[in-house]
Amino acid sequence: MTAGGMNRAPSLPVLAFNCLGQTFTDLSIVVLNLPFSPLMSGLLGMDVLSQIGAILDIQKAEITLMRS
Repeated sequence: MTAGGMNRAPSLPVLAFNCLGQTFTDLSIVVLNLPFSPLMSGLLGMDVLSQIGAILDIQKAEITLMRS
């Protein structure tokens, strides 16, 4: 499910992914076409965000990343 509704997309295995100074291993990623935006090149899922200690504030529309 996406913000635009239901969508079918392939899921692909990824051996390693580097993001925000951390390496994540044995992930599955979903492949979707995103609308063009010079400010965005992809999306991180809750599986990655929860591992880096991200705090989501829905009311403020903010994501805070806790650096260790």
